[in-house]
Formats: sequence, structure tokens, C-alpha cells
Amino acid sequence: MNHRFSLLGLLLVSFALNGCANYSASHEYYKARPEAKLEIPPGLDRPVEQLDMALPKVADGNTTYSNYRGDCKQESTTLKMANQQDLSVVREGNFIWLQADANPEQLWEPTRNFLKHKGFTLAQDDDELGILESDWFEYQEDGHTLRDKYRLRFEYGKTAGSSEIYLSLRSELLLADQWQPRDTDVELEIEMLKRLALYLGDSEVEFSELATADTEVTLQDRGKKGGLGLIINHSFNDTWRRTIQAIEKSGNTVEERLVNQRFLIARFEDESEAAKARNSSWMGSVLTPSQKHAVGRYRIEFFILDENRTEIQIQNLQGKVTSSKRAKQVMSQLEQALSE
Repeated sequence: MNHRFSLLGLLLVSFALNGCANYSASHEYYKARPEAKLEIPPGLDRPVEQLDMALPKVADGNTTYSNYRGDCKQESTTLKMANQQDLSVVREGNFIWLQADANPEQLWEPTRNFLKHKGFTLAQDDDELGILESDWFEYQEDGHTLRDKYRLRFEYGKTAGSSEIYLSLRSELLLADQWQPRDTDVELEIEMLKRLALYLGDSEVEFSELATADTEVTLQDRGKKGGLGLIINHSFNDTWRRTIQAIEKSGNTVEERLVNQRFLIARFEDESEAAKARNSSWMGSVLTPSQKHAVGRYRIEFFILDENRTEIQIQNLQGKVTSSKRAKQVMSQLEQALSE
């Protein structure tokens, strides 16, 4: 009898392990999952469930890029916010944002709910920084494994009581067991912002494509004492927004934004440096915790030259100029991104 139970137990464990190996939770979010409805206390109304809140249904159980891109019906919700007027998606070259006549505080929770209704889990949910970021999710396309993540950044608009929501998409392809970055799908970014606008209650989302402003960027290398700077032919406000968007679209992360003090903290990905800090080699033992934390992180300060020119300067976290090899790589990357 004990022998039979042992054999049965081994079979059940084997079945469970095989099931886990073949199951990918990231594929499941494309399919609406029936769940028991929450009981609503007396006197309260149940939220209206609309089709644009539903997840795409995949007939064969496999997630593909075409399923991911557009199987949801885009119909207006009844979740229109109080005092919500004109929502529009704006594109200027590779820069895309949602423009709204509402404060970021009003838009935060509905946008957060939008991501959850679409099946995304949140890797970052920071209302103080104004950042919502989804976790990575995987899907299959033409026999390849890919993964994407979205990042939404909230900014106060140019006029009182308005907001701008910037969306950036990071996409990677799995090759030889290594994730490789892919070119950003700008059209998919636009599509996601349009769906967000529909969810927020605008039944007719306006789309504006602005003429791309000519951007002149000049790299200044003033040596060890003067450091590195980029001179850009835009006002401070425009340069501020463009720089943040350029950093995020390059696959890097803006961690702190202090617009009143005209500087930000950004982390620029560099696997070789990160690996050195993580390894248990002599390098890892010599670095202090603060030094390890500083790997790839820089302070970017903005200087107003005149109403149409701004300089950005790269510094270490202590606010001292730097012209290191890595700093030069970062500034060269920014120069290219801002010039596009």
C-alpha cells in the first residue's frame, strides 16, 4: 500500500512539473479569465464593464503579435471623468504623448486601472515620480519569442490644469538564449495611447502629427575640468521633455526628475559595468555599496543659455562634471537620439 501511494505521489509531482514547464503565465493575459464577481455593498452601483476593457481572446491558446496588436474592440467606455475634455494623441517625429485637460492626479488611478484591465502587471507604480511601468510579457511571432514592456510617465502640461502622458515601449527578441533589443514599434505606441484615451472617456480620439522641429545638437568637450555638454536649439521646457523621452526610448531609465532645480538622475544600461559590480571578484569586493549603486547612474543638469538654447551637462551623482569614457558614450548616445 505504501509503495502504491509513493508511486502515485511521484506521478503527481512529475505531472505538476511538466505542466509548469509548458505553462507561460505571460500568454494567459491575452485571454479573458472568468472570475467570480465581487459582491457590491447595498447602495453602490457595479462598475460598467465595456468591451474595450476586455482582454483579447485567442482561439488556439497561443499568443501572437497580431492578437496582441488589435483583437480588442475599441469602443467608448462610460467611465468618462468629471471635467474631462479634449484628449488627443500627439506625435512629433519619434516623440509621442497623450495630451489631456486634466491634472496628472486625476489621470493616475484611471490609467493604472487601464493597465490592469488590459492584463498587465506593474513593475513600477510610483505616483510621486509619476511613473507606471509594466512588467515584461512574452509572446510568439513567426516562431520567435519576443517580450515587451510599457512605461508611462506623467508630466504637467504647458497650460494650467493639463497633463501630458508619455509612453515608451521596449521590445526584445530572444536569440541564442540572450535577449536582444528591437527597434521600437512607434505605431503600437500610438495605438496604446489611443486606447488609453478611449478608456478615459473620449469617444473620438484626436490624433495630431506635428511637423518635426529641426533640432541642432552640438557636443562640447571641455576636458576634465569643464566636462561634457550638449547645446540644443530649444527652450528649456522643450529640451527637458525631449531629453527624458530620448533617454527612455534608448532603453534607459529616468529615476528622478527635479524640474524646478533643472536636473534629473538617469540610469544608463551597461551590462559590462553592471557585471563588474555584481561579480564576486576583487572589483566587487573593493566597491562600496554606494559605488555599486552608482554604476551607470548620472546626474544630467540643464542650463538656460537663452530662450531658444539650452545646454545639458553630464555629472556624477555628487554633481561634479565628468568626461570619462562611459560619460562620453552616454553623451554620444543622447546626441544621436536628440538629433533624430
